[in-house]
Amino acid sequence: MRKILRLIIIIAITACVACSERKADTLPASSGKPFEVILTSNDSTAADLVGKALSKTCVGLPQDEPMFDVVRTGNGSIDTSTRVARAVVVIAIDSTLYDKVGLQYERDLYAEPQIVVSITARDNDMLQHDMPRTERWLSEQITRMEMDAAYKTLYRRNNPVAERNALSQMDVVTHIPDDLTSSKAGTNFLWLSNNAAEGMQNVCIYTYPGLDTTTPTFIAMRDSIMKENMPGEEPEMHMTTGKGSVGRRIVKEKDGERSCFVGLWEMEGDMMGGPFVAHALADTARKRVVVVEGFVYAPEQRKRNLIRRMEAVLYSTHVRRPIAHSPSSEKNI
Repeated sequence: MRKILRLIIIIAITACVACSERKADTLPASSGKPFEVILTSNDSTAADLVGKALSKTCVGLPQDEPMFDVVRTGNGSIDTSTRVARAVVVIAIDSTLYDKVGLQYERDLYAEPQIVVSITARDNDMLQHDMPRTERWLSEQITRMEMDAAYKTLYRRNNPVAERNALSQMDVVTHIPDDLTSSKAGTNFLWLSNNAAEGMQNVCIYTYPGLDTTTPTFIAMRDSIMKENMPGEEPEMHMTTGKGSVGRRIVKEKDGERSCFVGLWEMEGDMMGGPFVAHALADTARKRVVVVEGFVYAPEQRKRNLIRRMEAVLYSTHVRRPIAHSPSSEKNI
């Protein structure tokens, strides 16, 4: 009896998994660009409030760009034109149905990748009062969906040769986009780039001694390492960090934390420059800091989506743990 019951459970689980896989396989690809949001509401004032929150300036870019590209449409319902949109925010204001602000979302409901968000409230005064919380939550959910989508693409379309080099040279596990095929290696330094004529994207992995990941130390070490490894066309030219441009936040993780930096880079003695993002990880086993950095050079282009693609690389990166030493492998002398 116990064996029969176990077999029934296994069959049921297999059927559920297969059903889920068939559903995922049948979902159409979502439409729209990354970080584009379709906003629909039965109340124009509510749409104004949420649209303004989503359109705030993105931090860490040399020119003003919104956090999300907002497209307003419809009357608060999902129709055939919005059903397969990448990100949809539906706002409903109704004093007879709601007594507080409600926030819900569902992933991959009609397409993949997709997030469908529902915001409900009694009236606009209530929504406006709650907007700081709503704005933070909404930004987090849409950004997380986009980063997950970018990571899945990165996992499928990667550069295994570059990843093996990062592992063998730097003891770093990471996913590198398949179009970053140009490379340069230095002492405790690795640079990878797509070398594109427009929208050049770059990843650098480097280390410095100690365990200090505070902003002043990071900037000082970054400037020193980039001066040595990223020179310009002339001897006096080299990459440096834009003064006063760097912001830092701490991201807690299961095995510790990482310092996340955003800022601007410049080419000393030249007009080149752009945004960068960097994660600094304290490698306590090797008494060093590992930095993985993405930077973009895209003059006269929007840079938000380019730099956020680099962020997916950063979040995929961690330090390889040292191989444990086994006392049993020692030989008696």
